[in-house]
Amino acid sequence: MPTSAGPSASPIGSSDLSIGGAIHDGSLRDSSSGENAYGCRVNFHETLSLGYRVAPAVSVMLSAEHMSNAGLCTKNDGLTNLGIRLGYGF
Repeated sequence: MPTSAGPSASPIGSSDLSIGGAIHDGSLRDSSSGENAYGCRVNFHETLSLGYRVAPAVSVMLSAEHMSNAGLCTKNDGLTNLGIRLGYGF
């Protein structure tokens, strides 16, 4: 978790935002096999994370990420993940 505070600092929050691209090897047009049809081989990829340092060496971060082609191809099932990360500094 990015921070300028040292290990003995008081609790501090953080955030992370990224916008970029993703290249995948998944299905492009047929989603009948139970897989998403992403439409394009190259897609947009965005992430957003919010974190909080709960102890000098422990942090928790809630993260969301999304990949899709923004409607540039005929199929656009996309992919969205939500998760929690636990960090430990040593």
